[in-house]
Amino acid sequence: MKISNSDIIKNGERDLIDSITGDLDWEAIYKIFKEKHGLPLSDDVEFKNGDMVIHNGQIAYKLDFDVKVTLSVLSDRNGECLGLSTSEVIPDGSEEETLNVQVAESEVLKDQVDEVETQDIDEIGMSVEAGIGIESKGNIEQMASDIADMISDINKD
Repeated sequence: MKISNSDIIKNGERDLIDSITGDLDWEAIYKIFKEKHGLPLSDDVEFKNGDMVIHNGQIAYKLDFDVKVTLSVLSDRNGECLGLSTSEVIPDGSEEETLNVQVAESEVLKDQVDEVETQDIDEIGMSVEAGIGIESKGNIEQMASDIADMISDINKD
């Protein structure tokens, strides 16, 4: 037995979600996103969906947004990847120095790829770690992890 008009309930829920999204502190959201993923958000953020959920035994509001992140891929004339970056400003150092580091990493990787036919996967992993260096490898792994987290967050719904 129906006790209320479902359209009124749906409209009320939609109005509540609209009110919440309209009052979000976008500066704080941009900051949290950058801290969690290490990536800046563009201003092109689009509301996708909103819903009431139960989180840790409490009512919460899940707001889904489509976001755009700029990914730059740098390759040489032979098609070799020289580096990947986001729209993040290059930290300390000039663009030229960064490019030289990326080219050096690419040459190490190219040398490793040439040896693929004679080495097994474990040996390749160890020699790439030795060739690239812990700091660069960590940066690449962190970027890959951050991008995977973002894609996972976007694709959850």
